[in-house]
Amino acid sequence: MKWIFGLIVLAALIGGGYYYLVMMNAPSTTTTPTEQSNGKTAARTVVGTLTKVQNPKDDYTHMLTTSSGLVKLNSYSVQLDEYVGKKVEVVGQNSGTTLFADSVTVIQ
Repeated sequence: MKWIFGLIVLAALIGGGYYYLVMMNAPSTTTTPTEQSNGKTAARTVVGTLTKVQNPKDDYTHMLTTSSGLVKLNSYSVQLDEYVGKKVEVVGQNSGTTLFADSVTVIQ
């Protein structure tokens, strides 16, 4: 009978530990000060080399290779194909994980 009680206590400890870990790793529901109500963030500037995605996705058509990694890129106002293969400075806003370019400048 003692072993059943021990199993119940063990199960409660494991369940409590699991709940604690899940809650500590849960994403925050608060918004950052730079996030606007439309989900976009304040303007940001990124420097890197522009490449075209072979299989464009719904939210991005190009990638920017930066010193810190890859940035998904799209634009409604700039023809990004003109800058493919060039080192550029992109100014835009994030919407989700994609940077929407407002301006692109070639860096010499």
